[in-house]
Amino acid sequence: MGCVDLDSLALSTDSEGKSLKDFVVPVKCVVDTKLVEVYKMKDFPFAQTTLDVHCFQEASVKRIIFPVSVDIEAGDEITAYIVKAGGYRMPQPRTFYSHDFQEEEKAVKIEKYRDGKIIATCVVL
Repeated sequence: MGCVDLDSLALSTDSEGKSLKDFVVPVKCVVDTKLVEVYKMKDFPFAQTTLDVHCFQEASVKRIIFPVSVDIEAGDEITAYIVKAGGYRMPQPRTFYSHDFQEEEKAVKIEKYRDGKIIATCVVL
């Protein structure tokens, strides 16, 4: 799995000095099912992974969307890192705000566990 430094999220700050990194929340889950969709845009293929999950501390999260194909199977234990920033409030200056967890969330990082140890990490920004 590929890796990008999550610190790059700190580069995008709002008028109050909060960065998107301040809104990244780890959510531990078990994968129920996995679907990988492959698309082609202007002759460039890309994939998106949809994981149906049950989460330990955030029961409202039922599905994790990840913008690449990942080596995860049903039954795997994962931690999905979700950016809980709802975007910008208008008018300017921009301000990030937290939103409640939704049934479907997008992850920027996924860690896969086996026997309580991280065996794979994937980060996409």
